[in-house]
Amino acid sequence: MTIAILLPTPEGIVLGTDSTVTVSQGGQVAQLYNSAQKIFEIGPVMEGKFVAGEDFSGGVAFYSAGSFGPTSWRSLVSDFYRERVRTRQDMPNPPTEFLAFAQAKWAEMQASGVVQSTQPIPEGGFLFATVSKASGFVQGARVELQKATVEPSMLNNIQIGGGFDVVSRLLLGYDNGLEPALASAGFDMAKFGVIAQQFKAMPETASLPLRDAIDFVHFLAYSAIKLHRYRGGPAQIGGAIEIAAVTPDRGFRWIVHKPMRDSIGIAKGVMP
Repeated sequence: MTIAILLPTPEGIVLGTDSTVTVSQGGQVAQLYNSAQKIFEIGPVMEGKFVAGEDFSGGVAFYSAGSFGPTSWRSLVSDFYRERVRTRQDMPNPPTEFLAFAQAKWAEMQASGVVQSTQPIPEGGFLFATVSKASGFVQGARVELQKATVEPSMLNNIQIGGGFDVVSRLLLGYDNGLEPALASAGFDMAKFGVIAQQFKAMPETASLPLRDAIDFVHFLAYSAIKLHRYRGGPAQIGGAIEIAAVTPDRGFRWIVHKPMRDSIGIAKGVMP
């Protein structure tokens, strides 16, 4: 499981994820890895500025499936940049083009026998944030692989991938499983909607400054991690929080990004 968040603001888009991936066997959790990377910059490392000759900057956050069949999401993003982005002068709809690229790559792997011809494309989901240097337009979207859908982001609309049940508790005031449970019990859902409205804690994100949006994304990811840690059972959302921002003036920027050395099992909070 994953928590992935896309929050659009007037200044740009903020992406946030946790770092845990789950390996399952027979429907049971077999292993948890807590140092996975789920946000990737599309293209060369730009360090908060557009690279000379580049017209495009952006990032993508992954959720649901842990890999693209036998290959990694990192490799898929790298291939997308090299084969589709780098050679283009303009890319009006990167999320749609990435979906088409992933579908074509999966068909290639099926045709070559790398994956079985009957194996469906992974249940992967992506949260996209990109900007064109020429237009300065920051574009966001949620992409679902199996559904083949692209849902553009809009101001005052947080897009969540993975652990939405946790975020719904924070923003709506109740677990997203409560509504269908009450409906199946015969509760008047019209009354529920009226009652539940007063417990919403959703801020007006359309007016959030970029730095406050970054803090809000961190709050949601951190809360999801802590709830999964203490609710009982394997904590399938966890590890370090990673956050990036995409703005029209400086493109993709890491806000919180774990160094490679932090993957080594050094005890935290212990004096040397």
